Amino acid sequence: MVVQIGAGRFRAAASPGVVGYEGHGVLFTKELNAGLGERIGLVVTQVWHRGPVPREDRDEYGFAVVTSPEQMIGKVDGVFIAETLPFRYPELAAPFIKAGVRTFLNRPLAASAEEAARLIKLGRDSGNPVLAASALAVDPRVLEIRTRRGESAPLKIVNVTGPSDHFWNYVPHLISALVSALVRESRKFKPMTCRWTRQGFSSGTRSSSFSAMDRILKPAPCAAPSRWCPAASRATGTASG
Repeated sequence: MVVQIGAGRFRAAASPGVVGYEGHGVLFTKELNAGLGERIGLVVTQVWHRGPVPREDRDEYGFAVVTSPEQMIGKVDGVFIAETLPFRYPELAAPFIKAGVRTFLNRPLAASAEEAARLIKLGRDSGNPVLAASALAVDPRVLEIRTRRGESAPLKIVNVTGPSDHFWNYVPHLISALVSALVRESRKFKPMTCRWTRQGFSSGTRSSSFSAMDRILKPAPCAAPSRWCPAASRATGTASG
């Protein structure tokens, strides 16, 4: 498709929409529509936000503002759920997942393990897998730590810090970097219940929301054993990757 932004016109291979014009939603829209999108063939054409979107942004970056997220369906190739906090991600993402629109969710994926499991299951049932990820998992410095991991053996303590005091917003970056750097040891991690509330962060034991997550995400049937299907791999005695 040919996209008009200001006085310029260029061909874009894909046109995502943004739900939540704040934080990363604003950053990604401006970066893509200010030149990056022209180089990689990706431009934001539709935006929804729960509040007003500045007129000057619409004019400068060339996107349309819709009155409901669902209005984007059929007009975008994918969607970025970009509200800063995750409390409304399930209701915002569900229509797109069900409609087969590729859906990327801002971090964290959800406000609880149970909500995350339901989103993943919805994607599985709809044949439309969702994505939520951190770029730090493939950051060159993190990958360097992975390759040089043996120089620090035996590893006793790991300290991970980040440039933010917003726990709910930044901790997925830290976890992604940790798991990526210590990919072998990460199989021994013991996850605990984590839940974001409007009053702050709270934690508990594994027996609560992670048990619910296990219940919701029962092993899905697979056509053949593979690293992406541990259930089938275990059943046949093959390695799960």
